[in-house]
Amino acid sequence: MDICVLVMEGTNNEAETSHCLTAVGLTPHIVTVRELITHKYSLHQFKGLVIPGGFSAGDYVRSGAIFAAYLRPLLADLRSFITNGWPVLGICNGFQILVELGVLPDCKDSKETPEPTAILTRNSSARFECRTVLLRCEQTNLFTRGLKQGEILELPAAHAEGRFVASAKILEEITTTGQVAFRYVGPPCTITVHGPSATAEYPYNPNGSLSDIAGLGNQQGNVLGIMPHPERAFYWYQQAGWTRRQKEQRHGSGYALFAGMAAYLQERR
Repeated sequence: MDICVLVMEGTNNEAETSHCLTAVGLTPHIVTVRELITHKYSLHQFKGLVIPGGFSAGDYVRSGAIFAAYLRPLLADLRSFITNGWPVLGICNGFQILVELGVLPDCKDSKETPEPTAILTRNSSARFECRTVLLRCEQTNLFTRGLKQGEILELPAAHAEGRFVASAKILEEITTTGQVAFRYVGPPCTITVHGPSATAEYPYNPNGSLSDIAGLGNQQGNVLGIMPHPERAFYWYQQAGWTRRQKEQRHGSGYALFAGMAAYLQERR
């Protein structure tokens, strides 16, 4: 079960991401985007793709834009890879890259134009935000198959450009087609019989994303872009307040996404 962990200069979460993939029984291969462009490797050698977090190309122009520009000649291969049902996970910078490529959101306009139909832009606070956030699972796909709809995850976020912005038309389409995978929600103190607060004001929504969007999937259910970092909450002792947790809770909130990917690939063997 070979997984491509795609990197370029400035990517800095490939080691942690690879560790998580290995821990769920997958075999990660760190591949540079240049190695794909020069055909040293082909996407179709792999059974999955993960684009990890970091600051590719120093986040010049805007986050993920240069990485996406390098990948654009391979966009047809990437779309074929996705159509064939192989999982694609973009974390933080990886999410930004998938949006820049037009892979997410998976809308009619995205397929008809080479231009991105949404953007992950500068945080409303105009500063880098590094904090633990709460996410509510909104969509069931291969990554979230181990989660219940409405389940709350606690993950660390660390980004300066994570504010999801799109037109009202795009927001309506991704909501109608069930592409919103995760939303930011308020703190535990606001949890009622109906669950956490429906909206998340700053700092619970750390970047000002429209509709509190923290993660998007595609309509086929095999692509996920997520802004907070599941690889940084893979084990229970990586969670905030870990000393108050039971040691029997071996897994952190981020474990489920990698485990879901592994379970899906096992079924496809």
